[in-house]
Amino acid sequence: MQGLQGYSAVVTGGAQGIGKAISAALAGAGMHVVMLDPDRQAGREAAKELSRSTTVQAIAGDAADETAVRSAVAAALKLGKGLRAAVANAGISLNKPVTRLRLEEWNRVLAVNLGGGFLLAKHAAAGLKRREGAMVLIGSSRALMSEPDWEAYGASKGGVVALSHALAISLGPRVRVNCVSPAGSRPGTGSARASAASRGTARKTTRSTRRGASARRRMWRGWCASCFPTRPVSSPARTTWSTAA
Repeated sequence: MQGLQGYSAVVTGGAQGIGKAISAALAGAGMHVVMLDPDRQAGREAAKELSRSTTVQAIAGDAADETAVRSAVAAALKLGKGLRAAVANAGISLNKPVTRLRLEEWNRVLAVNLGGGFLLAKHAAAGLKRREGAMVLIGSSRALMSEPDWEAYGASKGGVVALSHALAISLGPRVRVNCVSPAGSRPGTGSARASAASRGTARKTTRSTRRGASARRRMWRGWCASCFPTRPVSSPARTTWSTAA
């Protein structure tokens, strides 16, 4: 990913799992990264781990909280040469029979998974337009296929796909918008507080975690290279959106 050095990026849910791998890939490309994540300790640890020649900053906050999203975008706008990338990655899942699903639970899943993408687009759009950057929303294969009791999650990710399509039309051609829909993934451990029962098990867990993290980073480096432009998109370039199962 040549050509992104010195620009900034904001990643919601950026300190754990897929989000951390995305943050690592962007930082590895020379971008300054602001991670918005509700786990304060995971954020501190990720920022320390990923900060090398660029700034990686963690802000503790909820992707469904407009004040927190606005603060994360504002922090990214102050870094380097300007905002070139925004990733709406934060998401929560809920597997519960629809007959027992409470309205507040339904609303919470949609607020984070779908509302979080809307809030990031709302506050990052102006900065992305100035640098002709890109936005990526993380969907899910659950948007098009599902299993029993995934109504809230599936509906939220279906909304993410539709939101991505609408944003691509609304923000283009100066901002490229894509939706990437991974299949199932094992959540990251987040912070290092997760410990093994014995020293030997801890060593095995550490080796396994490192191998998994390395594989995720390789995968998401390739993904970032395809989604983020290495130079400004000059009008009248065609705005695109895509899904990947």
